[in-house]
Formats: sequence, C-alpha cells, structure tokens
Amino acid sequence: MEQNERDLIYQKLSILQDYYRELQSLEYITFEEYTGNNINKRAVERLIQLIVEVATDINNILLKILGQKTAPDYFASFIEKIIRCTMVLALV
Repeated sequence: MEQNERDLIYQKLSILQDYYRELQSLEYITFEEYTGNNINKRAVERLIQLIVEVATDINNILLKILGQKTAPDYFASFIEKIIRCTMVLALV
C-alpha cells in the first residue's frame, strides 16, 4: 500500500468517525420524534447515507490495492467484493 493510499484511508476513517459521532448525538430521538419530524428524519437518513458513501470509498480504495475492479454499487462494495477478498486473503 502506498503512503498516499494509506493517508487517504486514514482521512476517510476520520470523516467516518465524525459522521458517526454526529449520528450518535441524535440517539436521544424517539421513534415517534423520528417519524413525526421531517428534519430529524432527514438528518438521520443523510448521516447514514454519508457513512455508507465514505465506507464505500474506503472499500474501493482497498479493492484497488488488491488489484480488483471497484464495485459498481454499495451492495457489491460491501458484500460481493470485500467479503470475497477477505475470504481469499484468509486462505492465503
């Protein structure tokens, strides 16, 4: 892994932690408040979307390092590609 790839992964992990902390700050919201208030709902949903996007970016960087094609969508990034690569690496 090259230094710039490592730095990019660390940067994205830091962003991921920030989004997670923001999401944690909304854990006090009850289900009723979540479903009854569009601002709360949009805030939670947007943070989850940002978390998935950053995690997918990290997955694609790791896939590139492993010489794999990047995933075409979120599902493939988490399920098809990373799990298969992890299983292959575990066998080596």
